[in-house]
Amino acid sequence: MKKTVKLAGLLLPLAVLAAACGGDDAAETTTAPTAAGTDAPVVTEPAADPLAAAKAVVEAARVDPTGIGVTIPLTGKPEKKKIVWIQGEPPSAAAIAVGLKAGTDALGWELQTIEAAAAAPEPAFAQALQDGADYIAISGSPQVVYPEGLKAAKAAGVPVLSIYSTED
Repeated sequence: MKKTVKLAGLLLPLAVLAAACGGDDAAETTTAPTAAGTDAPVVTEPAADPLAAAKAVVEAARVDPTGIGVTIPLTGKPEKKKIVWIQGEPPSAAAIAVGLKAGTDALGWELQTIEAAAAAPEPAFAQALQDGADYIAISGSPQVVYPEGLKAAKAAGVPVLSIYSTED
């Protein structure tokens, strides 16, 4: 009985992967953005080996980018700005802060981090505006949980960057 359960535990994930990789038999060509910001044709065909197809997708995503899409260099040192990062609870938010810090340091800008609950960032917006933010960045919170903060930032002329959001 234990061997049957173990075998089923191994075969079930493979069956699910095989089913997930299935589709219609028609091949299609699409255009997908690359890391460098250019479009490259991607051909998807029915795979005889779904596991090999999944591995190919993973390997294609591991290609290092050749550029960042910015092609116009700065003509001088940018004016100093203050970015306020409203950081939520997930560990990924702290990882984003590392990149923000590196970017603001490179520009000679100031980065202030305000920790806030993802479901209740309104007080952090008020603090960011009170502290003189030129830009506010937030992640992991839909705009529906900070409508007043968004209105106040707009009224103050402070752009809000919502990272990892599907909202405008």
